[in-house]
Amino acid sequence: MRCGGRRRGRSGSADRAFAPQGLLPVQLPKDMETVERQKEDVPFDMECYQDEEGHVYDFGFGMDYNGTIEDERVRRYGADRNGHTHQQ
Repeated sequence: MRCGGRRRGRSGSADRAFAPQGLLPVQLPKDMETVERQKEDVPFDMECYQDEEGHVYDFGFGMDYNGTIEDERVRRYGADRNGHTHQQ
């Protein structure tokens, strides 16, 4: 049972914190110029935002409280470091 953002066991004690996670279903553009250059009908044609730690916010990029997500979903649907998606 979830209560107040924590997962609770039958006894009602907080046995572990709720840890949100997820993968981006879209690309986040680098800047407004990128948005204006992007072609609406061409997928994956933009330069994505990169934060100060080097994370590129491309389709399939994911994070949780432990850092970036590197699992089968990312390998299957995410983009590689060159921006090429693996989705078929």
